[in-house]
Amino acid sequence: MSQSIKDIFYHALLARAAYSEMKSNDSQD
Repeated sequence: MSQSIKDIFYHALLARAAYSEMKSNDSQD
C-alpha cells in the first residue's frame, strides 16, 4: 500500500511540474 501512495505522489509531482513548465512557456511567448 505504501508503494501505491508513493507512486501516486510521484506522478502528481510530475504532472504539477509539467503543468508549471507549460504555463512558463506560455508566459515567455
